[in-house]
Amino acid sequence: MVKGGLQEALSTPLVRQPVFDPHRRVFGYELLYPRHIKPEQYQALFDAKHATKRLLEHFASHFHAGELCRLPAFIAVSARHIRDSESLPIDADKVVLSVVRIDLLDDSLLSALSRLKRDGFELLFDIDDCLKEPQAIAGLADYVRFDVGQLDAVAIQQKLVAFDRGEASLLACGVADYAKYESCLSLSLGFDLFQGAFYETPEIAHGSDHEDFKSRAMAVLGYVYAPNADISVVARKISFDEELTEQLLAIINSAAYGLIRHIEKLHEAIVFLGFDQVKRWVTLIVFSEAGEAPPELLRTLLIRGRCCELYAMRKKLAAPDSFFTAGLFSRIDALMGGDLGFLIADLGLETDVGKAIAQFEGEIGAVLKASIQLDHGAWDEISTEIDVALLARCYSDSIMWCEKVTAAIR
Repeated sequence: MVKGGLQEALSTPLVRQPVFDPHRRVFGYELLYPRHIKPEQYQALFDAKHATKRLLEHFASHFHAGELCRLPAFIAVSARHIRDSESLPIDADKVVLSVVRIDLLDDSLLSALSRLKRDGFELLFDIDDCLKEPQAIAGLADYVRFDVGQLDAVAIQQKLVAFDRGEASLLACGVADYAKYESCLSLSLGFDLFQGAFYETPEIAHGSDHEDFKSRAMAVLGYVYAPNADISVVARKISFDEELTEQLLAIINSAAYGLIRHIEKLHEAIVFLGFDQVKRWVTLIVFSEAGEAPPELLRTLLIRGRCCELYAMRKKLAAPDSFFTAGLFSRIDALMGGDLGFLIADLGLETDVGKAIAQFEGEIGAVLKASIQLDHGAWDEISTEIDVALLARCYSDSIMWCEKVTAAIR
């Protein structure tokens, strides 16, 4: 292994995936380490023997309160690593250890797990391990994870009937869409936590409040993204909306920009930043009003848009703003509760951006697809044309940037 390759691998950021409570509020984040980046170069570093050690060391050195993990972090730790280590290089505060690859729950492993509990760590086990060793694990488990992805409601119920979780919280993972989330939520034995892409999928929203939001949102976005939008006309329309103008200026003057002087007028902002930058912040403010959607969805889209943009900038690709727009609008159907194709058409998005969102076509579409796969942990599916190590660093930088931007509109 070349020295430069090793250092690049060690600097590769982690990916985080949200864990939700029953109200779709973020309870914590699972941290994942992209082990499949250039395997021919980093194989010795990312094999099963070293993955846990690297993950823990990376968390200890790069994740701090208020940064990438402001809520409890779920970190996978192999049973083998727990057996072989007298201590872990991380503090127990806000950490849940997900114990994986249990081949044999012998006395040495039970002793090590008990020590971790005494040290203040919370432990998560997969339900299959719990069913194999119910008595041994019962007193150790704070969380039990159940992969519901390939099971219907009847199969889930049957498996849960045979399981006594005691005081442990039950986490449903593999919750791919809103229908599956509702099904798990309604089961009589009940899940406490949920993980999966369900929060990125549309739900049927009703009521006058949602219709009012959708009507206003489409009206504002319609004149902002009109093919031949006149900057002066857009500025005038925005200025009539005092709340929108106030929030727009708050974002522009936030830590995300680090401007050396305070901008007080909308016209100043447009001249200073350019129309494309103003468009994106108007979109952000409008999206933030989507009360039916979980707030984490907006953060996800912001991170995705910024990740695509940074990748385009660092690869010196044309029109990085278009990459941002594609990422930000990639789940507008979940925000608006409508059909993705119709919404894209109604907004009159540029042809290349619209095709990138709908079919992952073109250069923008390829980067957008890769950023989604990275976010979902599907690293093996990312095209070999994408520099995954660079994309992962862009993703990490985007999380930090998102925290600063969203703080300005809370």
